[in-house]
Amino acid sequence: MASFGEQKLLLKSDRKLIGIRPGRNVEEVILTYDNGITICDIDHKKVKRSLSIGKGQQFTASCIYNNRDDEYVVVQEGIVIRTFNEQSFNNGQRFTVNVPIYEITADCDNHDSAVVFNNGNVLTLEAVLENPSGIPSTDPLVGNILFCKLLTNLTSVMCIQEDNNSFLVFGNGYQNNEKSKIQFQYRACELRSVCVHCSSPQVIKVFSLWSDGSVCETSISFPDNVGLPVEFVNIKEFQNKSISGNNMVSLSSDCIALVAQESGDYREVSVIDTKFGMCHHTISSLPLSTKIYTTGHNLY
Repeated sequence: MASFGEQKLLLKSDRKLIGIRPGRNVEEVILTYDNGITICDIDHKKVKRSLSIGKGQQFTASCIYNNRDDEYVVVQEGIVIRTFNEQSFNNGQRFTVNVPIYEITADCDNHDSAVVFNNGNVLTLEAVLENPSGIPSTDPLVGNILFCKLLTNLTSVMCIQEDNNSFLVFGNGYQNNEKSKIQFQYRACELRSVCVHCSSPQVIKVFSLWSDGSVCETSISFPDNVGLPVEFVNIKEFQNKSISGNNMVSLSSDCIALVAQESGDYREVSVIDTKFGMCHHTISSLPLSTKIYTTGHNLY
């Protein structure tokens, strides 16, 4: 179970935040805005490095730190990948791809850094940079991507929403080109938010929030459960709460956080123990623009 200390102000800005990702060290986080990048030391609550982009340009996906090559990677204008280190932002390299990018995921023990494209393709960053204009132009993915999780370089799971229907898409094989798609639907409800926790390259937990206030857990084993009907375990019911869209994060295998509308002008963040279905921490009286992110053991 997670424990929570006092709230601390890390940074104050009126710019549009794109996302927050882990930095090169455990004490660092990377904040990506539409017009710049800020690297923060969370232990000492100070800015270590701040980078700006030219007027009329914008970043469109969160900057990540690629451990393998000791460099930062960010997406600009949806199709331009920029790689740089802390001393060479303006002198870094640029690669223009032929398919719009959804996000770039950082490398870890189980997989390399990867690029997730809007058409549903998932390729390693190395492969993309070697041939940026050769991204397969498969049939466009219908619907919006809610998340994409790489398990290994060969396997991934993605959740997409098409109108009021939602689906899980499993990628398998070299560069995830072999895909299978199954319906991800709880009762007759609309999916409001979803997040995933990866216990191992073979097991994931998908946490989902539905329009009737139900919070559900779905466990999937690879490759055993792929292609089988999805089973939902209802772990909590939210009553009399207006749930915001696509804003839920996994803190551990048995703990999630989500944003709900507390009253007309405020939001609240609820931290839920999924094992016992208990809401054991609430942060109240937050602005309507509240979004949450997690890196390591911290909730932002």
